Amino acid sequence: MGTAGRGGWSEVAGRSDRHCVGRGCSNHGPSDRGGSGYGYSSHGSGDRGCGGHGCNEPGRYYAGRSDLCCSDSSSSGYRDNEHGADPMDTRTNTQGSEQRSGTNAQALEERPGADMQGLGRQLGTDVQGSGQPLGADAQGLEQRPGGSDPRAGRGPESRPKALLLLPHASFSQIIAPEVDRSLREVAEVIDLGGKADLDALSDGQQRLQQALLQADAVFTSWGSPYLSKELLEQAARLRFIGHCAGSIRPYVDPFALEHGITVINAARVMGRGVAEMTLLFALAALRSLVPYQLQNKPQHRWAADQPMAGLFEQTVGLVGLGQVGRQVLQLLRPFHCHVLVYDPYLPDETARTLGVEKAALNEVFARSRIISLHAAVTPETTGMIGAEQFAQVQDGAIFINTARGRLVDYEALVEAARRGRFTICLDVTDPHEPLPGDSPLWDLPNVLITPHIAGPTPDRRVDMGQDVIGRWLRFLRGEQIEGVITLAQYRTMA
Repeated sequence: MGTAGRGGWSEVAGRSDRHCVGRGCSNHGPSDRGGSGYGYSSHGSGDRGCGGHGCNEPGRYYAGRSDLCCSDSSSSGYRDNEHGADPMDTRTNTQGSEQRSGTNAQALEERPGADMQGLGRQLGTDVQGSGQPLGADAQGLEQRPGGSDPRAGRGPESRPKALLLLPHASFSQIIAPEVDRSLREVAEVIDLGGKADLDALSDGQQRLQQALLQADAVFTSWGSPYLSKELLEQAARLRFIGHCAGSIRPYVDPFALEHGITVINAARVMGRGVAEMTLLFALAALRSLVPYQLQNKPQHRWAADQPMAGLFEQTVGLVGLGQVGRQVLQLLRPFHCHVLVYDPYLPDETARTLGVEKAALNEVFARSRIISLHAAVTPETTGMIGAEQFAQVQDGAIFINTARGRLVDYEALVEAARRGRFTICLDVTDPHEPLPGDSPLWDLPNVLITPHIAGPTPDRRVDMGQDVIGRWLRFLRGEQIEGVITLAQYRTMA
């Protein structure tokens, strides 16, 4: 079987893949890390899923992505970026709920993803979607059920250690009190705060290094310190990183994914806010809400002289059908829209299940009254929207970008805006964000600009902590978890 490695690993004969032989762990995925003994059953982690090899629950990638804020799955595909993020859970998790102890923990574990699962059921069983990256949220590596309740029969000294690296100033905005209690029921918590909190201490870096030596799991968010390769190399016990925000790239070195540490983010929760903002843009633009405010209100006039249309039965074009794109699709359901989708990696069968029509990019721009971008930034997608696409747009149409500015050629966007044929709604810009003060886009009446606010609103940021910590509790018991980030997804994150 080879020689034992760190944490009780042994190599399988004839293969370089390593399987955990530690306490209660049944790691079936190619990785050099797995469970730390707390009943982990990591079924394929890192950047590869289980290839089967006699396993009856192979880990697999789901096509579709993240924007998370928008992070997608494969460098060759289209996924939502950091806003949205990852896999759409289409299953209802019922495993092990009867065995759970602790009211707070049970309530927490049952809530995360509940509305996402309901959404999946309404959209159809195959909403996991494209075989490649355009819906990063729909992509997720799943882990095989199994393992034991981490709270059963263990004293405080044997509980897993959870390291919190969330800034103290924003902690309560992201981790609700009941979620914090649930976490402390099952884990020994080490709370060091964020980067600013550690920088304020003379021995902050030393404290971080010492805490990582003990940590089985780390939780981060906006303002957390960067987990460098050097730090992660010393974190021998670390098996899980949960980022309570979107893109992990500014916070976690790819070393973590390369060495089998399970990494997730809150992109699937954040995607709801992006979808909501997309719907708001569409409705406001259709009814000329901003022009009415700018023209009627200052003059105290009551004049209905702006173009208006309703959303019902409109043709809507979505570029990318990842997590965010699918949530937009769900919000459009009550309006009975005809939805065109450009996503080269969306299987025909999935498109039929979701009730959408696949179309070429230029066709989406030519036929749609509303066009909304939900793709990740990759070499393939950077600057994919340019003069050729804008020339196809109908007069009076609406173009919405809540994904990433780099998807759009800036000069072509400015020229299209100056022509004034259609409304442009931007929550993201490129090549600069914030948009420079001398950009002509500021002064054009047919352009709506918001300062990158199409994510979770402050009152819903607690959903991020609830979702991430809830999945960790399931991970501890060896249950399937959704939204495990792959190396391919990491490379497309902002």
